[in-house]
Amino acid sequence: MYIDAKVKNIADNNIASVVSLCANSCESCKGSLFCKQKDTSFEAKDKTKKAKSGDKVRVYLPKSKTILSSSILFLIPLLCMAVFLILGNFRVISELLSSILSVVSLIFGFFIVFLINKKNRAALMPEIIEVYES
Repeated sequence: MYIDAKVKNIADNNIASVVSLCANSCESCKGSLFCKQKDTSFEAKDKTKKAKSGDKVRVYLPKSKTILSSSILFLIPLLCMAVFLILGNFRVISELLSSILSVVSLIFGFFIVFLINKKNRAALMPEIIEVYES
């Protein structure tokens, strides 16, 4: 997926904070029915090393990275939570304890996602592939 964006600022490590210019790129996306957000802000790696604050850029986010990061974000916490819900259904532990532990494990799952994101942040990040001439 390609997104046209505008650079807000760039950190020392070539990580740019960008705002999407949703005019063209959102029309072709099937997920646009759900998001409908204008001016979405996110971070992207500057592969060109030419982007400056205020530049219009083209950002590339491969479908594989989108699917992988979405899977990590949603599946890990749900799987952690499901373990204790299933144990409660088989009467291994009481229903109340199962519910409490499933909520705690859901929070633990999000903590695991945080650690994965911290470790693999650069690998899952979108990339600036082109800087448009002003």
